Amino acid sequence: MLSWQWNSIRKKKDNNSGGHARSHAADGFIFDEGIHVLHTSNKYILNLMEKIDAGLEIKERNAWIHSNGVLTRYPFQANTYGLPIDIVKECLLGFIENDFGESNQIKHYQDWVYYMFGKGIAEHFMIPYSKKFWGVDPKKLTTDWVNIRHPKPTLEEVINGALHDQDKGFGINAIFRYPKEGGFGYIGKALAMQCEDRIHLGMKSN
Repeated sequence: MLSWQWNSIRKKKDNNSGGHARSHAADGFIFDEGIHVLHTSNKYILNLMEKIDAGLEIKERNAWIHSNGVLTRYPFQANTYGLPIDIVKECLLGFIENDFGESNQIKHYQDWVYYMFGKGIAEHFMIPYSKKFWGVDPKKLTTDWVNIRHPKPTLEEVINGALHDQDKGFGINAIFRYPKEGGFGYIGKALAMQCEDRIHLGMKSN
């Protein structure tokens, strides 16, 4: 359901390689154009990264969310410690007393969020974040991509993450690979150097 976005992006011509997996340097800092980390276990991809000398290091994710004037660890659904007490309560009760119904009632991504995490977590973070990140109403998103990207914590983990700072890693990118230098965009540069004249820049698709 995001094909309209992709079509509008791929029709734009560019004189640089890397697409939206590029990085930009400014004032001594490197900024990735999008949120990119490599967390695949695919041997072909990992061998390719070695062959092109992408210079990857293994990292532990250290991501935080700023909301309601405080910082909480990512992912939100397992880390509400530090938020206002009424919000923590709504998130906990929503997770425990979730009355969405059966999975066969899920029609879109917003339904899936309510089904998985309950009303509090959905409305205090997941749905507003989805609108901001995708730029699309969550009722217009499908659900075939979500399970591995949005880990569902156990009830014990949700309670632990409400009572104290929980530094446990959750999800497929808790451990990831990232270039030693040049930001994530260095992977594209390293690949482009190996491809030499086989990359055609400044092109526009029909």
